[in-house]
This record gives sequence, C-alpha cells and structure tokens, in this order.
Amino acid sequence: MEENRVAGSAHSVVSSIGQMSDDIDIPLLNGESETIARQTGPKLDQQRNLQYTGGEYKENPFNCKRSAFSKPFGLCKMLFRWRSSIWQSTLAELFVYLVFFMLISATYRLVLTDPQKRVFEKISLLTTWNLKNITCIPLGLVLGFYVTTVYNRWWGMWNTLPWPDRFAILASSTVLGDDSEGSLIRRSMVRYLNLSFAFSAIGCGKRMRKVYPTLQDLVDAGLMTQGEKMVIKEAMSGMLQHNSSWWIPMTWCSNLIIHAQEQGRIKNDRMVQLLMTELLAYRQACAHMFDFDMVGVPLIYTQVVTLAVYTFFALSLVGFSQYLDPSQGLEGNQFDLYFPVFSALLFIVMVGWLKVAGKMLNPYGDGDGDFMYDVVWILHRNVEVGNHMVDDAYNFFPPLEWTVPLTGTVTPGRKFDREQLEKLPRKRTPGIDLSRIDSVQINIGQYSSV
Repeated sequence: MEENRVAGSAHSVVSSIGQMSDDIDIPLLNGESETIARQTGPKLDQQRNLQYTGGEYKENPFNCKRSAFSKPFGLCKMLFRWRSSIWQSTLAELFVYLVFFMLISATYRLVLTDPQKRVFEKISLLTTWNLKNITCIPLGLVLGFYVTTVYNRWWGMWNTLPWPDRFAILASSTVLGDDSEGSLIRRSMVRYLNLSFAFSAIGCGKRMRKVYPTLQDLVDAGLMTQGEKMVIKEAMSGMLQHNSSWWIPMTWCSNLIIHAQEQGRIKNDRMVQLLMTELLAYRQACAHMFDFDMVGVPLIYTQVVTLAVYTFFALSLVGFSQYLDPSQGLEGNQFDLYFPVFSALLFIVMVGWLKVAGKMLNPYGDGDGDFMYDVVWILHRNVEVGNHMVDDAYNFFPPLEWTVPLTGTVTPGRKFDREQLEKLPRKRTPGIDLSRIDSVQINIGQYSSV
C-alpha cells in the first residue's frame, strides 16, 4: 500500500513537469527506481488536464493606467464599455424605473381631471419636500459607508489569498539535492500547498468547484495521488465529520520538511524554522479564506441600504422626478419635460453604486466581472511558478559579469581600480562619492545605490 502511494505521488509530480526532455528516475520505498520520460508540448497539457490554457486569461484592456489616462479620449472609451460596466448592471432596473415614470406621467397628463391633477400636484410637492429636507435617511451617507465597508472587505480578501512563492524560494535554496528524490521532495512540498489552496477555494466558492467537483478530478489534474485521495476520504468519513480537509496536505508538508532534515537535505534548524514559518503563514492565508466566507457583511446592513435606495427612487416617481403643469407656477416646474434626465442620471449613479457593493460581496463566486477572483487561474499559476522555482530554477544562476550600472557591461574578468572607474564615460548619479570606493571588487554592488 505504501509503495503504491509513493509511486502514485511520483507519477503525479512527473505529470506537472514543464519543458524538459530528459528522463528521470523515481525512487521507490523498496530501493528500486522507475524511469519515466518527461513529456513536453500538448501531450503534457493533456495529461495534466488542468482545464486551462494561457490564452483564456487576458489582461483587462480598460484599466485606468493604460486606457483611461494614457490615450486620447481614453476616459470616454472606458465610459462606453459594456462588459462589467455600470450600464450592464443598472439597465434592467433603469428600464423598470422609466416604465413606471411614463405610466404615472401619462396618467397625470391624460387620465386625471383638473381637480384630480391639483390633488396629485400637492402630493408630489409634499413628497419632494420630504425627500429633500428630512434627514432621517441620508442616502449618500448610508450608501457610502456600506460601499466602503464592502470594498475594504473585498480588498482584504484579495490581500490574504495564499501564494506559495515565498515558500518555494526557500525550499529551492534550503532543501538540497540534485537527484530525482530531492526534486520529488521539493515538488511535493509545493504540490501540498497548492492542494490546500484548491481545497480552500472549493470550500469557499463555486468557481473552483465547477472545475474540480470531486476528489478524482484533483487526482486527474495531478494535484493529488490516489493514495492521498484515500487518506483524505478516510479522514473525512471517520474523524472529520465537518468535512474540513484543507489543512491535511499542509501537515504532510510539515512532516516532509522534518523528513528532509533527517536525510541531511536541510542543513540546520534555522532553515527548518524558516520553512515552517512560511508554511504556517500559508496556512493562515487559507484559513482567512474561510474566515471571510463564514463571516460576511451583516444581512441587516445590506437590507437597510437596499431598502433605503429603492424606497427613495420609488417615492421620487411621484415626487421630484415628475414634471407638473408649468401653468400652475409650481416651484421647480417652470418647464415641462417628458423625460426625467436628472432623475435618470441620479438613479444610474446611486443604483450603480449599490450594484458595485453587491458584486464585491462574494468574489469567490462564479459570476462574470472584474470583481470576481479567478481562483482557477491563480491555482494554475501557482503550480507552474512553484514547480519552476523548486526544480527548473534549483541551484541555478546566470554567469557572473562585472558591470558598472548605468554605463553598460564591462568585459568579463577585467579588473578596474578607482582611477580607471573615474575615467569611464557615464552619467553621474547624485549622491555617489567615488572617493569613498576603496575596492571596486567589494563595493561594486553598492555603486548604483542612491
């Protein structure tokens, strides 16, 4: 059973290897090894079955830096964007609002008699006065506080997402071994972290759950082995009745760190402490995903703000939105307009503001918009970057060359003293005193500091 689990883990790790062409030997517990060819190209992508290709995730071309401010009329182009825009969010409500406005206006103009019109005008003026003067419902203040609260929560959720980069960099430099077992240990550590993130995202939202609805889908994607699947199912069916299994792969990772130290791959306790610290920080980030999912914005707060906004505009249909008979000399009704221009603009701004908060309430969902976190893309990015850090970039750095910053590359191996450096043509950087450079070979890295 144990041999099958290790062999399955070996196959899982190999299935996520990037652009390599040589073969590797996977060690088994019985001392034997299994040679598996590293695959490249479409066959590897098909074997990984990650349900994702790089072309599906594109940078937003309408961000403020590139479009709104950098190009002529960029702001106008951004305002007329449809996808995930204020127009798409408020069009249905605005249509209903205008339909009711037209019905009330047509009734006032065509159906009511003159005495009835005078009564309606009094009701309209009374409603307008109350909406403008009674401060018990400061709509802008209530809505502003609500949107600020939701936005801070939404941005906090993004800032606490788990990223394995720090752990992968530490593992690449502290877990030693050019052999296949060393590579397997480092890759397994990163895979366990990514598996924990996948479990967390599956438990918090529908987007990841649609891609990996079952444990077998995670096995098919190379994120988990059959043996690990059985261990998790057994734990969930026996000891963990609340179905919380996202932390289990991180316990495997911590035990694997100790195992690597016992093998002599981690040189001292300080390196183990650094790895454990980053592992616990990653665990805390995964826990925060559940914290935000379980503790949301209070329902009563959302209800109060929604009720205030829609009640305000429902009353405005009878109040300031209606244009009354100008011949009556009523205040604010000197002109007879058939379309509520200013009321429609106010409706778009206020309801659009409310829609912004509604879309940010659950960024782990499967909605389509700029406010949703693409956790599937994040997972695949973490798999690719983490594997590259601990394997392809392990024990590698480019050839060293002497350079003088801001002037160009100096011939490799050539040595300069202080007088020769002063004669080099270059743009002097303010704050640099060449007379303080005693040894170029020692201080060359500090030469470009301001």
